Amino acid sequence: MDGYDDHPLGVVTDGSFSAGLTVRLDGDGGDDVQVGSFVVLEGNSRRYFSLINDLQLRATDPGIISDPPIDSAFVREALRGIHTFTAAMVRPSLVIDNADSIIGDAKPRAVRTIPTHFARMRRAREEDFDLVFGAEGKDLFAIGSPIAMEGVNVTIDLKKLVERPSGIFGQTGTGKSVLTRLILFGIIRSDIASALVFDMHDE
Repeated sequence: MDGYDDHPLGVVTDGSFSAGLTVRLDGDGGDDVQVGSFVVLEGNSRRYFSLINDLQLRATDPGIISDPPIDSAFVREALRGIHTFTAAMVRPSLVIDNADSIIGDAKPRAVRTIPTHFARMRRAREEDFDLVFGAEGKDLFAIGSPIAMEGVNVTIDLKKLVERPSGIFGQTGTGKSVLTRLILFGIIRSDIASALVFDMHDE
């Protein structure tokens, strides 16, 4: 996919399993990275499918913050990416063994560990999503694309979805009704269950 290569966005510098990891972004990477983006942390033998929760501005010297070089564009440019940088707060969600191969029997599982210092972070690619969520097919229904990743599908297993009670929750205007209609369309099209709708708000 255009724009989604193996170029690293940054490296893990610190963090913890419970609080999440800090990734120092390369250069001016903060302008190209968004909160809510999916990324992959590449450890020695595992890949960590992760989500960016926050972005922070950092400096290596407190003196730079207390006396910023407001009047000197040259000094600001000299400091950028070296003494001033952007850090991403990353939360690993799933881990995949056999990091050197995207194919094979590697299955995503719950995270119980964290990568080492300086593990590289890259953008999640289409094949990462296919491995984690599954490629769109008869039972796997595409419900949308992640932030800033048009053309990459996130799928759900409709058969597993209808096996147990489910709920769609969110704040006003976040797309609950649209998602509900989309899932109902997938269930009806796949003919795996019947739908009885009580629309209390006439939507």
